[in-house]
Amino acid sequence: MARLSHQIYPLTTGFHGPTRPVPNPELVAKYGYESFVPYGNSADNSDETLHTIAQSIRRDIIRELVEAKSGHSGGPLGSADIFATLYFGGLMRYDAKNPWWEWRDRFILSAGHMCPVLYSTLANAGFFPKSELLTLRKFNSRLQGHPGRDMGLPGIESSTGS
Repeated sequence: MARLSHQIYPLTTGFHGPTRPVPNPELVAKYGYESFVPYGNSADNSDETLHTIAQSIRRDIIRELVEAKSGHSGGPLGSADIFATLYFGGLMRYDAKNPWWEWRDRFILSAGHMCPVLYSTLANAGFFPKSELLTLRKFNSRLQGHPGRDMGLPGIESSTGS
């Protein structure tokens, strides 16, 4: 791996605007997001555990799309099992508390319009609070319709969109 002579992570541009949107507090309470404990990444997670995590990812996708009143559902819902296996089945190396860890595995989502599944997966892994999922596609949100590196969201490795 090539060594960089200058620091590029974390990107410091952050979100575009003076303030980020606040998630609906009634929905945050209803969905139990304030008491959520992130899932662990382990090769010891059973198929049943991975299925449970995939179902949680799917619920979050529906919740974020309904709250946003727009977005794509088919691709994200259909790939939840893949994301659960990659991120929680011990296949990918990452540290949600240190998202720019030098030795992490990188995941690039080429089909940017499928970002609800990536956002939900990252929130379930503890990269950012699950309540932030309810700000999808809102003005000044870090969660836009395609993942953007310039939004400063931990776990996003590249701006994409197809």
